[in-house]
Amino acid sequence: MLERERSGSAQLIFPTHRTLARLAQHGSFEAIAADARAHPIEPITPWLEEVEGDRFVTIPEGVGYPVTREKLEGLWRG
Repeated sequence: MLERERSGSAQLIFPTHRTLARLAQHGSFEAIAADARAHPIEPITPWLEEVEGDRFVTIPEGVGYPVTREKLEGLWRG
C-alpha cells in the first residue's frame, strides 16, 4: 500500500500512513510485537503546528513511529 501511495495510485490518510510505515520497518511479526512492547500504549491525538511558516500535522515522538510530522499542505484527509 505504501508503494501504491508513492506511485500516486492510492492515497492514505495521515494515521494509516504512519501506522503502515511503522509496520514496514520490521521483517516479521515477532519484530512488530517486540516494537509494540517497547513503546507505551497511549492514545495519540495529532495536532497542528507551524514551523518556519509551514503548517504540519504532528504526533508525539517516542511512541514508535519513524515519522512524527508531515506538512499539512497537500496532505490528503479522508
